[in-house]
Amino acid sequence: MLVKVWKQLDWTGRRGGTDPLQASDMLEVLGLYGMKFPTLWERLLHIETVLFSHRQGQIEQRRKAEAMRKKPRHG
Repeated sequence: MLVKVWKQLDWTGRRGGTDPLQASDMLEVLGLYGMKFPTLWERLLHIETVLFSHRQGQIEQRRKAEAMRKKPRHG
């Protein structure tokens, strides 16, 4: 059930494509399902933190790859 809640938040709760979910949005949805429990909140926050960090890493890798492509080659 928690993954279902996170997927709904992922689809509807982002203010921008790469922005993390807001705590207020997560708490509101947990309350909507009657799931305002500290352990569920912590797990949902952990999911979001791991995925956000992964996405940020991908963005950084793309930036570095693009910079390498644009860098003039000597030789």
